[in-house]
Amino acid sequence: MYAIETINLSKKFGNMYAVQELNLHVPEGSIYGFIGENGSGKSTTEKLISGLLIPGGGEIRLYGRHYTDAGVRARMGVLIENPGCFPNSTVYQNLMMQALNLNIKNPKTEVERVLKLVSMVGAANRKFSKCSLGMKQRIGLAQSLLGRPRMLILDEPINGLDADGMRIVRETLIELSRESS
Repeated sequence: MYAIETINLSKKFGNMYAVQELNLHVPEGSIYGFIGENGSGKSTTEKLISGLLIPGGGEIRLYGRHYTDAGVRARMGVLIENPGCFPNSTVYQNLMMQALNLNIKNPKTEVERVLKLVSMVGAANRKFSKCSLGMKQRIGLAQSLLGRPRMLILDEPINGLDADGMRIVRETLIELSRESS
């Protein structure tokens, strides 16, 4: 079974196709990346798969089910563009609010787990507005990891990170892939 399958997926903005008849098959447990020029449809495809945009044509299946299936959507972690955080709340508070929104059992333990995963334990009490771009990116990754999602959709997850931050994200994603196999 495929984790992600698209069949003739298309999306137009005005008269221009951002995605045209895309057929994609991503096996379970794999790490899959899009590489292409700016404007080639990478982010649009991710937004379509994540349910943030509605396709103009074609079909999206996640684990063999329609992409709008609530059971599938509940097990998806997404980081597209910027993390949605409250600027005057701390990193910990933002993650806790997200954990509570997701109805995660033992939210305190889960927030501590994701803070460790992205090496942000030391910044837990820092206000989000005082975090660097790289820190904000790792906070967004931590949000997407809450609840141990079955699937992650990450748009440029190492954007704005320094060399150490890039290493942390790569190692985290590889480890998560191994755990899910």
